Amino acid sequence: MVIWMLWKNRNDGIWNGKQLMPQDLLIRTEGWLQEYHKWHKSGTKKSMKVQQKWQRPGVDWVRCNFDGAWIQQGSRGGFRAVLRDHLGDFVAAVAGPLGWTGSAFHAELCAAQHALLLAQSYCPDGKRISFEGDSNLVMAAMKGKEDDRSPLGNIINDLRFMLQSFPGSEVSLVQRGYNSAAHRLARLGLGSTHQIGWCENPPDLLRDILFEESL
Repeated sequence: MVIWMLWKNRNDGIWNGKQLMPQDLLIRTEGWLQEYHKWHKSGTKKSMKVQQKWQRPGVDWVRCNFDGAWIQQGSRGGFRAVLRDHLGDFVAAVAGPLGWTGSAFHAELCAAQHALLLAQSYCPDGKRISFEGDSNLVMAAMKGKEDDRSPLGNIINDLRFMLQSFPGSEVSLVQRGYNSAAHRLARLGLGSTHQIGWCENPPDLLRDILFEESL
């Protein structure tokens, strides 16, 4: 995938006079790789479980989907979050690496933190936010009221405090497939050396999903 992307980028430079930056090359290559795995999975039994489909939030609402990634070897983590408005239009997104990350739960909690920070930066006053993730433990932790004294309690308590700045907003558990826009950025954060953000114009990696889900 990487070699093919480099070859296409070289040809675009020669024949069309335009080339992608190295970070954009990695993002697009990751998208191709995920699409390949999507359509070349080994045969498995079809699940009878009804699959959720992403839906637009109500007027004056913004939907924020977030996801975390974790690799046990090296205790590395990554995060990503995507904001869309009531029309299904892209507002902003962010992805990046985490410092030392002890578990998948730890990575998901940190992803929720970055989702809240993203919403604080790009959602105007008066907008209510629907925060959606696919980790049952994280959703339960965010909804809790009492002071958390667990090893990750400082992050959990910070999440609850940050949620207070979004009155009337909600936190919901969704299926992993429903969280596809955030999941499409999967492992991008793990391979990055710094946080990457997008505003108004989504990365090429998300365009097909955003278009399909906005219909």
